[in-house]
Amino acid sequence: MLVCFLHMSKSKLCGVQCDVCSEPKLKALKSCLVCCPRSVRPTFSLISQSGLKRHQLMEPVENLEDRMCPTHQRLLELFCATDEKIVCTVCVPLEHKNHELLSLEEACEHKRSSLLHTQTQTQYMVEQRRQKIQEIQRSVELSDREHCPALTPPAGLKDWSSVRFELKTCEGSVARAMRELEKSISEELVHHTDVEKQLRDSPLRFDFGPCVLTKQSFSSGRFYFEVQVKGKTAWTLGVAKESVNRKGKIGLSPAHGLWCIVLINTVEYKACADPSVRLSPERAPQKVEKKKKTCKQEVKTSCSCWNVVGAGRMCSRRALKAVLIDLSGTLHVEDAAVPGAQEALRKLRQASVAVKFVTNTTKESKRNLLDRLTRLNFELQEQEVFTSLTAARSLLEQTQLRPLLLLDNSALEDFTGIDTSDPNAVVIGLAPDQFNYHNMNKAFRLILSGAPLIAVHKARYYQRKDGLALGPGPFVSGLEYATDCRATVVGKPEETFFKQALSDLGCSASEAVMIGDDARDDVGGAQNAGMLGILVKTGKYREGDELKISPAPHLTCDSFPHAVEHILQNLL
Repeated sequence: MLVCFLHMSKSKLCGVQCDVCSEPKLKALKSCLVCCPRSVRPTFSLISQSGLKRHQLMEPVENLEDRMCPTHQRLLELFCATDEKIVCTVCVPLEHKNHELLSLEEACEHKRSSLLHTQTQTQYMVEQRRQKIQEIQRSVELSDREHCPALTPPAGLKDWSSVRFELKTCEGSVARAMRELEKSISEELVHHTDVEKQLRDSPLRFDFGPCVLTKQSFSSGRFYFEVQVKGKTAWTLGVAKESVNRKGKIGLSPAHGLWCIVLINTVEYKACADPSVRLSPERAPQKVEKKKKTCKQEVKTSCSCWNVVGAGRMCSRRALKAVLIDLSGTLHVEDAAVPGAQEALRKLRQASVAVKFVTNTTKESKRNLLDRLTRLNFELQEQEVFTSLTAARSLLEQTQLRPLLLLDNSALEDFTGIDTSDPNAVVIGLAPDQFNYHNMNKAFRLILSGAPLIAVHKARYYQRKDGLALGPGPFVSGLEYATDCRATVVGKPEETFFKQALSDLGCSASEAVMIGDDARDDVGGAQNAGMLGILVKTGKYREGDELKISPAPHLTCDSFPHAVEHILQNLL
């Protein structure tokens, strides 16, 4: 009785109950796969009979029908990870051969781990969202505290909401004021007409060329006037001494009693003197102001001050002595010359101006570049060409560095004699075949060890016959980013490059002009060095490039021949 009671107690507390036992049911000892779903009682004595020996017994389980293979009536013991299906041992060779099989315990553990991982990620995302919401709430609360007090009217102010105002019309007063203003304006403003007035001759009247008199005379104190010149293509503004010659053509200079500035051909500004002084505003003036006062000296004279409004910086220029010309994209694109460029260059050489060719080209040596230009019928000498490769070699010779040269093979000729053993510097130019992981990683490690990075130039792209192509700039920037260092750039647009190019021409930057197709490197760099810059719409030029630099180009024209024509007519 005690044994039965203990067994009955255990079967109530845990385990699968026997399906055959009457109440109270005992714990089942085995489950029969043949007699499913019945279970065998602990005291079932017939189990030893010969007819039941063929029955298959297993550890007792609940819901045995759900764990049986419906096809083979075998226990589902395995999990096919390939088909994501529970199978029996008979199913494996028939339907799941070579599939990934797991025991149910292993499959269960994998699923449990996956669910736990998903749960952890979800909890993390929920926590992140909760923190973000809290931050937004704090930000909103802070904003409310900052702004809401401003919406509260200050205490102590009188309440004017009950006050009423009586509005009166002032049409009569306004009409009178308008009539008076109209009369005043009509006396002070002048305008251009196509009809020439017939005026009687007078010794005080100028008889050569139409002009506008803003004020008849001025003898003491201060005087001021301003003229709107926005959108005008030509104008002359100035003051004249009372004794100026009024008959016939007059020279515009202080020697003839005139102080003037002029605009010619839309873009050329001059201060009239003997000789005239060229002016270079950063952008087209909108308004010109004239301030004048008398100065007491031994001889009573007048002092003038011009203020060009909307023109930015205005500087004087000397007569032009040198023209720097970009090559690729300006004179030619690969093996095709820009139409008319050869004849335009010959015209420029006939003028009293020095010519020098400056280029960032690193795809080929100077000798190969000269050969290419000669085949295109351009006439130039080796000493007239200054390249960024030349500037890079000069820097290496000055610093006695041993470079790792990431250059095109055809450009290595310009570095003949430079020691490249055991490199302690990196020189990078346009070298498409060299920009692979091995070489870039080698350069990266050298720079990390303290080697300087020297960029022949940093052009972002250049023009080929098949379209724009990446320049060395992106690769230089990549090394700068990876090593947290700054490259030394020796080519355009660096100011030192332009000064080196001018060094043997015997002129200053203010006496030179640069022609190129790159708004940033050619024109922008030259103008930052103090030169004039002319942008041509060939090569790498794209619509709107002239708007990307400040100051704007001195001139933007269609091609090199047009630039030369402008120089010959306006700058010499």
